[in-house]
Amino acid sequence: MFNLITVSQNYKKQADQLLSDKGLAAFLATFGSFSFTGAYAHDIMMSGDIDILISKPTGYSNKEVLAIFNSLYLANNFRSYFLKGDWQDPRLGQEFPIGYYIGLKEKIKEESWKIDIWFVSTAEAKRLEKTDLLSKKRINEKEKALILKIKKYRQDNNLSFSSQTIYQAVLEQRIVSFEDFIKRIKV
Repeated sequence: MFNLITVSQNYKKQADQLLSDKGLAAFLATFGSFSFTGAYAHDIMMSGDIDILISKPTGYSNKEVLAIFNSLYLANNFRSYFLKGDWQDPRLGQEFPIGYYIGLKEKIKEESWKIDIWFVSTAEAKRLEKTDLLSKKRINEKEKALILKIKKYRQDNNLSFSSQTIYQAVLEQRIVSFEDFIKRIKV
C-alpha cells in the first residue's frame, strides 16, 4: 500500500505551485491579515482543497468583497468563481465563519481543486482559532497518519462525513485506530 503521508505531501506541493503560479497569496495579503487554515496548513491534504482566512479589525463590507472578487474574475486566472454574501444568517449555525466567501476552482492534472477564501473580522478570526481543533495543538505523526487513512477511506467510498468529524474523533475523542473510527460513526 502506498504511503498516505507522501500522498499528502504531493498535494501540498501541487497546492504550493498553484498558489505561486496564480500569485494568490500575495494578492490576498494586501486586503488584510492572511492565513492558511485546514488541511493545507497542517499537512493533512488528501484532495485539492485550500482554505484561506483574511481578516481585518472592522471586517469586510459586501462592496469590498465584491471588488476583490471582481479583480480575481477579471484576472481570469481560475476556471470557476463563486461568491457568497454575508454568512451571518443564524440558520446556518456555526458550521461556517461569520463573514463573506469567495470560492475559486481550477484543474490540475485532470483533478478539480477548490480554494475557499473567507473574509472576516479580526474578532471572528480569533473565535475561529479558539474553536479550530487543528490550531489547538501540534498533530503528531501517528494522528496525522490516522487522519489521512480515514480521509482516504471517505474518498474511496464516496462518504459524506466532514473532515471536522475526523479531527474531532482523532484529536478530541482520542480514537487511535481506523477500526474504532468506523465503529464510532457506523458507516
